[in-house]
Parts: sequence; structure tokens; C-alpha cells
Amino acid sequence: MAYRVELSRAGTRVLATCPELPGCHVEAATREEALENIRRAIAYYREMCPCDVTSEAGVELDVVDAARR
Repeated sequence: MAYRVELSRAGTRVLATCPELPGCHVEAATREEALENIRRAIAYYREMCPCDVTSEAGVELDVVDAARR
């Protein structure tokens, strides 16, 4: 399952949010860091509920990148 991830900027920081999972958002210095961190956040979120995804390697992202505009 791919999770929609929205990227945006706040000053020099990159924000990543997963709208499907309430409260699942991160910020980082770079786009790559933000994507790595949101994968971890999604994996952790999913780990807290009964499901079949238990590692960040199993988390697919569908990235909407407003930070690049």
C-alpha cells in the first residue's frame, strides 16, 4: 500500500505529512531526510496498530512535492 505524502517548505525546513494517518508528520533539513523520516514515522504508526507492515522498508510513498515549486 502506498501512502500519500505531502512535502512543503517552512523557511529552510522541509515538512512531510501523511494525511491518511492523523498526526503523522515530520520536518527535516532536506527532502531526502524528510522522506526517510516520514517512512520511519509511518512504519512506527502502523506498528502501533494491527497490520502487516512492520518495517520502514515495507512503506511505499506517493509523494506530492509542493516544496519544489
